[in-house]
Amino acid sequence: MHFLAYSPDQFESNFESTSSTHNMNPIFLAASMRQSYIIHYNTYVNAWLSDTLYHSSISEIVRHSAFEKLVGMGEYTLIFTLEKLIAGDVRIHWFPLLKKLAKFDPVPAADRGYIDRMTQHWVSWGKRSGKI
Repeated sequence: MHFLAYSPDQFESNFESTSSTHNMNPIFLAASMRQSYIIHYNTYVNAWLSDTLYHSSISEIVRHSAFEKLVGMGEYTLIFTLEKLIAGDVRIHWFPLLKKLAKFDPVPAADRGYIDRMTQHWVSWGKRSGKI
């Protein structure tokens, strides 16, 4: 099976030109674009986590260039990160990323710092908002 490789910057324009030029199935295109985004997402996440794993400062963690690339992927990063939480891949890194992307924090002040509660609030928000 052939997967089209798109960078996040090329996503929209390539979707329109490829679907009209090659008359490909939109479901196939959607699946291949999701796969391409997952590859980019995982590349950025791996770089970000390996470079900031032992940093205790959230401000240092969010200044990393891979963090900005993840933010630039927008909705895809939000969805993939929520999926990681559901799968049990819970890291302190995810919460400032989710907050930046959602422009919202569903975690009440009383639950901040409690990773299990923070995860529960984000997953509930993702379900209520139709993200996951």
